[in-house]
Amino acid sequence: MTGQPSGRGHDADAIDQLLATVARNSARLDALESQVTDGQEQIAELQAQGLVSTRHAEQLRHALCTSRRIGAAVGIVMARTNVTEEVAFDALAQASMRGNCKLRDLAEYIVETGSTEVLHVP
Repeated sequence: MTGQPSGRGHDADAIDQLLATVARNSARLDALESQVTDGQEQIAELQAQGLVSTRHAEQLRHALCTSRRIGAAVGIVMARTNVTEEVAFDALAQASMRGNCKLRDLAEYIVETGSTEVLHVP
């Protein structure tokens, strides 16, 4: 006997919860990716019609990519800390203000490193 109650144990349950969170976040990222693709197509169409300048189109493309990275960072925070999307975003926003850095830069750091140590997640 290992001293654990019969069943799979705490670690297996935690892994199942983490996998479920990753699956939910993956679906959210897929939806965001689709929105970014749609947005890029709409920008190209507006630009082709002469309704958007090249400079404005580039700004819009940059904003789309930035929102994607922020969404990915939110997903990472959710998966690592087991919090809701709202709590994860709030933690990013608070860390951005505390560190006096842009949210997009903080999101980029989290996506690149996977580290959430700079956050104070409740």
